[in-house]
Amino acid sequence: MVEHVGQMMRSAKALLTVYPDLNSDLLLAGVLFHDCGKLWENNYPETGFAQTLSLHGEMMGHIPLGIELVNKIWRDLLDSETSDGWLTLDPPSEHVRLHLLHLIASHHGELAFGSPTLPRSPEAFVLHYI
Repeated sequence: MVEHVGQMMRSAKALLTVYPDLNSDLLLAGVLFHDCGKLWENNYPETGFAQTLSLHGEMMGHIPLGIELVNKIWRDLLDSETSDGWLTLDPPSEHVRLHLLHLIASHHGELAFGSPTLPRSPEAFVLHYI
């Protein structure tokens, strides 16, 4: 998974030079977090190559698990002592959070492929096609 995300990061950085109007921070965060739910979706045996789904993976899948993780991290940051800076961001941090969640939710690109929603922003389309 590290290699997968690393290759996607390299691709995203290259595309950002061609499409400078994309929100680079958002796209790179989307690349970083798009598959983070897989850390809880699969069982990782110490030996062998078989990866079976965990109970979380069977019941939820990696997309909702990733959304849940990002929401938790976001809430923890807002509850921290340094949250004042987050409240004055432009665009507002809530808009950024929703857009990042959208990138995670739509990265498969189609409902038939497991995305709960379709890409609705340039960054979401780019993430899907990477």
